Parts: sequence; C-alpha cells; structure tokens
Amino acid sequence: MTNSITITGELYSSKNSSMIIETEREVQVYLVKRLRQLKFLVFQTSNRSKTANTAGTPDVFAWDKRFDSWVAFECKSSSGELTLEQELLRDCGATVIIRSKNEVDAWLGVSII
Repeated sequence: MTNSITITGELYSSKNSSMIIETEREVQVYLVKRLRQLKFLVFQTSNRSKTANTAGTPDVFAWDKRFDSWVAFECKSSSGELTLEQELLRDCGATVIIRSKNEVDAWLGVSII
C-alpha cells in the first residue's frame, strides 16, 4: 500500500484513489494558456517575482468576447486560502476563484484535450 502526498504538483496516491495536487502557479499557467488558446485578451498581474499590486488584486484579467466584458481570476491551490480582500471580491461577484485545471476547463465550457 502506498500513501503519499505533496503540494508541488506531484501525484497523490493511495491504495484506492489517485489525484493531482496542483500548485497555484500551475493553475495560473494553465489558465493563461487556455485563455490565450481561445483568443481571450489576457493580462497577468502576478508572476513568480514580487509585485507592487494592491493586496487582493486578482492574478489574471481577461476580456471575454462571449459576454463582452472583463473577467478577473484569482488562482489558488486546492488548499490555498483567500485574503480578506479576495473574499470580498469573490463575494460581490467581481472575481472568479480557480483552484484546478479542471475548474479552468469547466469555467471555459470546454473539455480537456
């Protein structure tokens, strides 16, 4: 029987199940890739280096041609916690919280290729 878990994108496994634990960075990279594949106009406000953004600023802004509007995305790992500012933006509908590659594809309404 194998039991292991990491939070660096490695495979989690146990005797009866397996799943991928994705980091915030992996989710964000995948989100931006999928948005660009679908011809969204994409602006990233965060990357690996420190940023001067105001606390709570979403990670990605994208122009959604389907609804003729901007969408703000906050990327988190499955265990990542939202700041108070991020919770406020989520609660008023200003930000979409994305925690996995599957959530990216579900939000975009596309199947994983």
